[in-house]
Amino acid sequence: MVSSGRMNPGRELTSHPLLEALFENVRPLVSESATKLKELAEKTGKIRQLHGRPLTEAEFYDTTAFRHAHALLNCVCRLENIRKFIGNFPSPRMYEKRGISRYIWIEYHYSNYVVTLVTLGDLCLVLINTVFRLGNPEKLCKADIIKNNDWVKRAGVSKKLQSLEKIIERHRSIRTLFIHRGKPPELHEIFGSDVLDYLKLVDFVHLHAEPIIDRRTLNLAYRGEISKICDEMDAEILKVKKAMWPVLDSILPIYESSATALRK
Repeated sequence: MVSSGRMNPGRELTSHPLLEALFENVRPLVSESATKLKELAEKTGKIRQLHGRPLTEAEFYDTTAFRHAHALLNCVCRLENIRKFIGNFPSPRMYEKRGISRYIWIEYHYSNYVVTLVTLGDLCLVLINTVFRLGNPEKLCKADIIKNNDWVKRAGVSKKLQSLEKIIERHRSIRTLFIHRGKPPELHEIFGSDVLDYLKLVDFVHLHAEPIIDRRTLNLAYRGEISKICDEMDAEILKVKKAMWPVLDSILPIYESSATALRK
Protein backbone atom coordinates (compact mmCIF):
# COMPACT_ATOMS: atom_id res chain seq x y z
CA MET A 1 0.00 0.00 0.00
CA VAL A 2 1.38 3.43 -0.91
CA SER A 3 2.04 5.68 2.08
CA SER A 4 0.47 9.09 2.48
CA GLY A 5 3.67 10.97 1.74
CA ARG A 6 3.63 12.61 5.15
CA MET A 7 6.50 11.66 7.36
CA ASN A 8 6.10 11.67 11.11
CA PRO A 9 9.28 13.21 12.61
CA GLY A 10 9.61 10.15 14.82
CA ARG A 11 9.68 7.74 11.86
CA GLU A 12 12.88 6.85 10.07
CA LEU A 13 13.26 6.24 6.35
CA THR A 14 13.80 2.53 6.99
CA SER A 15 10.09 2.32 7.84
CA HIS A 16 9.04 3.56 4.40
CA PRO A 17 7.05 0.90 2.49
CA LEU A 18 9.56 0.95 -0.40
CA LEU A 19 12.46 0.15 1.91
CA GLU A 20 10.42 -2.46 3.76
CA ALA A 21 9.48 -4.12 0.46
CA LEU A 22 13.09 -4.14 -0.70
CA PHE A 23 14.30 -5.60 2.60
CA GLU A 24 11.66 -8.32 2.41
CA ASN A 25 12.36 -9.22 -1.21
CA VAL A 26 16.13 -9.58 -0.83
CA ARG A 27 15.85 -11.48 2.45
CA PRO A 28 15.60 -14.97 0.82
CA LEU A 29 18.70 -14.32 -1.30
CA VAL A 30 20.64 -13.01 1.70
CA SER A 31 19.59 -16.02 3.77
CA GLU A 32 20.63 -18.37 0.97
CA SER A 33 24.05 -16.71 0.72
CA ALA A 34 24.51 -16.79 4.48
CA THR A 35 23.74 -20.52 4.59
CA LYS A 36 26.21 -21.27 1.81
CA LEU A 37 28.86 -19.13 3.46
CA LYS A 38 28.38 -20.99 6.75
CA GLU A 39 28.63 -24.35 5.00
CA LEU A 40 31.79 -23.25 3.22
CA ALA A 41 33.33 -22.02 6.46
CA GLU A 42 32.53 -25.29 8.23
CA LYS A 43 33.95 -27.30 5.34
CA THR A 44 37.18 -25.37 4.84
CA GLY A 45 37.63 -23.71 8.23
CA LYS A 46 37.97 -20.35 6.49
CA ILE A 47 35.75 -17.54 5.33
CA ARG A 48 36.23 -17.44 1.58
CA GLN A 49 34.78 -15.40 -1.23
CA LEU A 50 31.40 -16.81 -2.13
CA HIS A 51 30.68 -17.50 -5.79
CA GLY A 52 26.91 -17.75 -5.87
CA ARG A 53 24.58 -18.95 -8.58
CA PRO A 54 23.55 -16.60 -11.38
CA LEU A 55 20.70 -14.32 -10.31
CA THR A 56 17.34 -14.37 -11.99
CA GLU A 57 16.19 -11.12 -13.61
CA ALA A 58 13.85 -10.48 -10.69
CA GLU A 59 16.60 -11.12 -8.12
CA PHE A 60 19.00 -8.85 -9.99
CA TYR A 61 16.38 -6.10 -10.05
CA ASP A 62 15.68 -6.48 -6.32
CA THR A 63 19.33 -6.58 -5.26
CA THR A 64 20.34 -3.64 -7.45
CA ALA A 65 17.47 -1.50 -6.17
CA PHE A 66 18.23 -2.59 -2.62
CA ARG A 67 21.91 -1.72 -3.01
CA HIS A 68 21.11 1.81 -4.18
CA ALA A 69 18.42 2.31 -1.52
CA HIS A 70 20.87 1.11 1.12
CA ALA A 71 23.47 3.62 -0.14
CA LEU A 72 20.83 6.32 0.19
CA LEU A 73 20.09 5.34 3.78
CA ASN A 74 23.81 5.22 4.59
CA CYS A 75 24.12 8.75 3.24
CA VAL A 76 21.41 10.02 5.60
CA CYS A 77 23.02 8.12 8.48
CA ARG A 78 26.35 9.76 7.64
CA LEU A 79 24.75 13.20 7.84
CA GLU A 80 23.46 12.37 11.32
CA ASN A 81 26.84 11.02 12.40
CA ILE A 82 28.63 14.13 11.14
CA ARG A 83 26.34 16.27 13.24
CA LYS A 84 27.31 14.13 16.25
CA PHE A 85 31.00 14.57 15.48
CA ILE A 86 30.62 18.34 15.27
CA GLY A 87 28.82 18.36 18.60
CA ASN A 88 31.65 16.55 20.37
CA PHE A 89 35.34 17.44 20.20
CA PRO A 90 37.05 14.61 22.14
CA SER A 91 40.40 15.06 23.87
CA PRO A 92 41.00 18.69 22.81
CA ARG A 93 44.52 18.85 24.23
CA MET A 94 45.57 15.65 22.46
CA TYR A 95 44.23 16.85 19.10
CA GLU A 96 45.73 20.31 19.54
CA LYS A 97 49.16 18.74 20.07
CA ARG A 98 48.68 17.16 16.64
CA GLY A 99 47.76 20.49 15.06
CA ILE A 100 44.00 19.95 15.01
CA SER A 101 42.07 22.76 16.66
CA ARG A 102 38.37 22.69 17.44
CA TYR A 103 37.70 24.98 14.49
CA ILE A 104 39.60 22.65 12.15
CA TRP A 105 37.58 19.75 13.58
CA ILE A 106 34.27 21.50 12.84
CA GLU A 107 35.41 22.68 9.42
CA TYR A 108 36.58 19.18 8.44
CA HIS A 109 33.34 17.49 9.41
CA TYR A 110 31.13 20.19 7.94
CA SER A 111 32.99 19.86 4.63
CA ASN A 112 32.12 16.17 4.68
CA TYR A 113 28.53 17.09 5.52
CA VAL A 114 28.23 19.30 2.43
CA VAL A 115 29.74 16.66 0.14
CA THR A 116 27.47 13.98 1.61
CA LEU A 117 24.34 16.10 1.24
CA VAL A 118 24.98 16.81 -2.44
CA THR A 119 25.81 13.12 -2.99
CA LEU A 120 22.41 12.27 -1.54
CA GLY A 121 20.75 13.95 -4.50
CA ASP A 122 22.92 11.97 -6.92
CA LEU A 123 22.02 8.71 -5.18
CA CYS A 124 18.31 9.50 -5.49
CA LEU A 125 18.72 9.83 -9.24
CA VAL A 126 20.57 6.50 -9.45
CA LEU A 127 17.83 4.77 -7.44
CA ILE A 128 15.13 6.23 -9.70
CA ASN A 129 17.08 5.09 -12.77
CA THR A 130 17.23 1.55 -11.34
CA VAL A 131 13.60 1.29 -10.20
CA PHE A 132 12.29 2.61 -13.52
CA ARG A 133 14.77 0.38 -15.38
CA LEU A 134 15.82 3.28 -17.58
CA GLY A 135 19.15 1.66 -18.41
CA ASN A 136 21.35 4.74 -18.01
CA PRO A 137 24.92 4.07 -16.80
CA GLU A 138 25.29 5.38 -13.25
CA LYS A 139 27.72 8.10 -14.34
CA LEU A 140 25.05 9.44 -16.72
CA CYS A 141 22.31 9.64 -14.09
CA LYS A 142 22.20 13.42 -14.21
CA ALA A 143 19.20 15.44 -13.04
CA ASP A 144 18.16 16.61 -16.51
CA ILE A 145 18.34 13.09 -17.98
CA ILE A 146 16.38 11.41 -15.19
CA LYS A 147 13.83 14.15 -14.45
CA ASN A 148 13.00 14.75 -18.12
CA ASN A 149 12.27 11.10 -18.80
CA ASP A 150 8.59 10.77 -19.77
CA TRP A 151 7.93 7.81 -17.45
CA VAL A 152 9.54 9.57 -14.51
CA LYS A 153 7.57 12.76 -15.16
CA ARG A 154 4.27 10.92 -15.58
CA ALA A 155 4.81 9.14 -12.26
CA GLY A 156 5.17 12.53 -10.55
CA VAL A 157 8.72 11.81 -9.40
CA SER A 158 10.28 14.88 -11.01
CA LYS A 159 7.96 17.19 -9.12
CA LYS A 160 8.51 15.34 -5.83
CA LEU A 161 12.27 15.83 -6.19
CA GLN A 162 11.94 19.62 -6.06
CA SER A 163 11.83 19.94 -2.26
CA LEU A 164 14.97 17.82 -1.84
CA GLU A 165 16.75 19.70 -4.64
CA LYS A 166 15.94 23.03 -2.99
CA ILE A 167 17.69 21.92 0.21
CA ILE A 168 20.70 20.57 -1.67
CA GLU A 169 21.07 23.52 -4.04
CA ARG A 170 22.23 25.97 -1.38
CA HIS A 171 25.19 23.69 -0.69
CA ARG A 172 26.18 22.87 -4.26
CA SER A 173 28.52 25.83 -4.83
CA ILE A 174 30.16 25.25 -1.43
CA ARG A 175 30.75 21.61 -2.35
CA THR A 176 32.14 22.56 -5.79
CA LEU A 177 34.62 25.05 -4.30
CA PHE A 178 35.73 22.48 -1.73
CA ILE A 179 36.11 19.54 -4.15
CA HIS A 180 37.50 21.36 -7.18
CA ARG A 181 39.25 24.36 -5.64
CA GLY A 182 40.28 23.05 -2.23
CA LYS A 183 38.39 25.88 -0.52
CA PRO A 184 36.75 24.75 2.75
CA PRO A 185 33.34 26.11 3.75
CA GLU A 186 33.30 29.59 5.23
CA LEU A 187 31.48 28.70 8.43
CA HIS A 188 30.93 32.28 9.57
CA GLU A 189 29.15 33.05 6.28
CA ILE A 190 27.08 29.86 6.25
CA PHE A 191 25.87 30.29 9.83
CA GLY A 192 25.89 34.09 9.87
CA SER A 193 28.28 34.35 12.82
CA ASP A 194 31.16 36.79 13.23
CA VAL A 195 32.07 34.85 16.37
CA LEU A 196 33.03 31.82 14.24
CA ASP A 197 35.29 34.02 12.13
CA TYR A 198 36.97 35.25 15.32
CA LEU A 199 37.30 31.73 16.72
CA LYS A 200 39.02 30.61 13.51
CA LEU A 201 41.67 33.28 14.07
CA VAL A 202 41.98 32.52 17.81
CA ASP A 203 42.48 28.80 17.17
CA PHE A 204 45.12 29.49 14.54
CA VAL A 205 47.05 31.64 17.01
CA HIS A 206 46.69 29.02 19.77
CA LEU A 207 48.24 26.39 17.51
CA HIS A 208 51.23 28.50 16.55
CA ALA A 209 51.83 31.02 19.35
CA GLU A 210 50.90 31.97 22.90
CA PRO A 211 47.14 31.84 23.57
CA ILE A 212 45.34 35.18 23.31
CA ILE A 213 42.26 34.04 25.23
CA ASP A 214 41.88 31.70 28.20
CA ARG A 215 40.54 28.21 27.62
CA ARG A 216 37.42 28.68 29.77
CA THR A 217 36.26 31.69 27.75
CA LEU A 218 37.12 29.88 24.53
CA ASN A 219 35.08 26.86 25.59
CA LEU A 220 32.09 29.03 26.44
CA ALA A 221 32.26 30.75 23.05
CA TYR A 222 32.45 27.44 21.23
CA ARG A 223 29.65 25.93 23.27
CA GLY A 224 27.23 28.59 22.07
CA GLU A 225 28.33 28.43 18.44
CA ILE A 226 28.35 24.64 18.27
CA SER A 227 24.86 24.56 19.75
CA LYS A 228 23.62 26.87 16.98
CA ILE A 229 25.37 24.83 14.28
CA CYS A 230 23.96 21.55 15.57
CA ASP A 231 20.45 22.98 15.86
CA GLU A 232 20.57 24.11 12.23
CA MET A 233 21.96 20.78 11.09
CA ASP A 234 19.29 18.86 13.02
CA ALA A 235 16.58 20.96 11.37
CA GLU A 236 18.07 20.51 7.91
CA ILE A 237 18.54 16.75 8.25
CA LEU A 238 14.90 16.44 9.31
CA LYS A 239 13.87 18.47 6.25
CA VAL A 240 15.96 16.16 4.06
CA LYS A 241 14.24 13.06 5.43
CA LYS A 242 10.80 14.65 5.05
CA ALA A 243 11.63 15.65 1.45
CA MET A 244 12.83 12.14 0.62
CA TRP A 245 9.65 10.50 1.88
CA PRO A 246 7.36 11.63 -1.02
CA VAL A 247 10.10 10.81 -3.54
CA LEU A 248 10.11 7.24 -2.23
CA ASP A 249 6.29 7.30 -2.27
CA SER A 250 6.28 8.16 -5.96
CA ILE A 251 8.62 5.36 -7.02
CA LEU A 252 7.06 2.66 -4.82
CA PRO A 253 4.25 1.75 -7.29
CA ILE A 254 6.80 1.47 -10.09
CA TYR A 255 8.95 -0.88 -8.03
CA GLU A 256 5.98 -3.03 -7.00
CA SER A 257 4.72 -3.27 -10.58
CA SER A 258 8.13 -4.12 -12.05
CA ALA A 259 9.05 -6.60 -9.31
CA THR A 260 5.72 -8.42 -9.75
CA ALA A 261 6.06 -8.55 -13.55
CA LEU A 262 9.59 -9.95 -13.35
CA ARG A 263 8.47 -12.78 -11.07
CA LYS A 264 5.88 -14.07 -13.54
